Amino acid sequence: MDGFVLRPNIQEKFRSTIGKNILKEVCQELLHDKTFEIATIEDSSVVVAEAIRNRLKDLNLPRYKYIVKVIIAEQRGQGMNVTASCMWDPDTDSAVSHLYTNNHLYCEAIVFAVFNY
Repeated sequence: MDGFVLRPNIQEKFRSTIGKNILKEVCQELLHDKTFEIATIEDSSVVVAEAIRNRLKDLNLPRYKYIVKVIIAEQRGQGMNVTASCMWDPDTDSAVSHLYTNNHLYCEAIVFAVFNY
């Protein structure tokens, strides 16, 4: 009997390990040769966020919605702590993050994967 589904089956559940790999790959692909340029960094963060979102959509998990946050800052030897939280269902929803650094910048990419009831 077909009906309203409150939980994804195991094949349709977001896997945080796959999400984390997507973050690592996209950041490496798009930022490995970038320097921090104040005039273009906002565009770079949008490009990274859109690339992450598109790769997540390629997972074909139709009931999931993704919130992607990308923070790029200049690398000058300083530290940075980023925290984010969201209220959700721990059985279906997930969050992953990745910190990418090179000699010129660092990028914190965060994804919230939320199952749409």
